[in-house]
Amino acid sequence: MKSKSLKISLYFGVSFCILFLFYFYPKIQYAKYNPTKDTLKSIQNHVKNLSQKIGERNLRKPKALQDTATYIKSFLSKLNLKVKTQKYEVLTNKDYLPVAQRKLPFFVENIYITLNANSKLNTLVIGAHYDTFIGTQGADDNASSVALLLEIIKKVSQTKLKRPIIFVFFTLEEPPFFQSQEMGSYQFAKMLKNNNTEILGMISLDCVGYFSEKQSYPFPLNLVYSGKGDFLALISSFQSSFFYKKIITNIKKSYQLEIKTFLLPSFLPGVSYSDHWSFEQFNYRGVLFSDSAFYRSNHYHEDTDTFQTLNYQKLSEFKEILQNLVLIL
Repeated sequence: MKSKSLKISLYFGVSFCILFLFYFYPKIQYAKYNPTKDTLKSIQNHVKNLSQKIGERNLRKPKALQDTATYIKSFLSKLNLKVKTQKYEVLTNKDYLPVAQRKLPFFVENIYITLNANSKLNTLVIGAHYDTFIGTQGADDNASSVALLLEIIKKVSQTKLKRPIIFVFFTLEEPPFFQSQEMGSYQFAKMLKNNNTEILGMISLDCVGYFSEKQSYPFPLNLVYSGKGDFLALISSFQSSFFYKKIITNIKKSYQLEIKTFLLPSFLPGVSYSDHWSFEQFNYRGVLFSDSAFYRSNHYHEDTDTFQTLNYQKLSEFKEILQNLVLIL
């Protein structure tokens, strides 16, 4: 009986702490921003090329996955940047493939560039996965993030930076590789650890383009939050709280797009559901920017996740916010 009472007390105690953190942690509210036509068009073109022209991108569609990698490398090369790849062979998790493909060797690659590599400050890592869930075009998940990353690189690569920044495009984030050692980001974080790379923190971008009148939250957040899905979320586990707070401190200039901040235990569904999870496995700090995916979008992991469903105005605003953050951190 005492054991049961203790469990109930702990449950409500943890819930209260979470609610307290949420209620008193800041919402970052922004003033009006009008993106240029070029910015809007560039982001739209990337999303359209990835989601419509290439389409579903995973090991069931290996040519499309490779075409996506080629698209990213080609864009970066045209900026006269030194493009590197981390290639590895997929050895497990092949049961979802057609039987005829299961015994074939599959080599996949992470794609990355390093800016200001000679700085002695700790490295900032910003990444997004470029594969898609089975049967989807993946406009929001995750062409939206790839598009932003490409456009941010185009801008900051011409700017003086104070610390090294690695921009990385990960392969195989989606199931069945999700939170496994063959996840692209896991392989990449492992490589950095083996190279003794000191990291300030890792920012993961995953589903950043869908906005809606509908928004849901897991318990106990649903006791505090309600309203429209018209914001982006900055999400961190307690393990990465130092980096999370540094980001909040350094987002100073404001735009119209609201960013809500969430510092949460990692066991809550969604907190560790992206590539930042991999970095925490190697005791690096990692956070996630997201539109909250399945807590908002009926198109998440569905064939309706298409180019037409995204809000390119807000995507462009977020590009500006993140770009400024990168220059300040």
